[in-house]
Amino acid sequence: MDAGRLAEIERESFPAEQCFTPRRIRGLLENPRALVHVAERDGVVAGWVVSLVRTHQRWRTGRLYGIAVSPTMSGRGIGRILVTRTLEELTRRGVVSVALEVQSDNERAIGLYRSFGFTQAAYLPDYYGAGVPGIRMLRGSATPAVSR
Repeated sequence: MDAGRLAEIERESFPAEQCFTPRRIRGLLENPRALVHVAERDGVVAGWVVSLVRTHQRWRTGRLYGIAVSPTMSGRGIGRILVTRTLEELTRRGVVSVALEVQSDNERAIGLYRSFGFTQAAYLPDYYGAGVPGIRMLRGSATPAVSR
């Protein structure tokens, strides 16, 4: 995967201080706990998503860590496809809950996540910088029932 192209999509999509750098992207691509999906449209990388899996003593949780779709490809369902693939893969890996953070004024993304069953769990003041709050959203059971 081309970390440079993924970093370019990051720069097109977010303020500089919120972007993953090419180095950070390469680290995620090499991380065995990270799941990365890339969407292409007409042979061009249109977006990407990365999630992380954490293994606990008796269950696994996931974190939708980052998603970006090139603004030139926005509105074509690419974000929905990326989230769908990610959640399906996390489920296959036995993940029982997924968390994510999103800027509190990003209504489009929040609506997308709600359509997948995510609910707001916490308000995060200054999460994306001074005066830029976020919210944490959860899907699934935060503390799964454990059979004995």
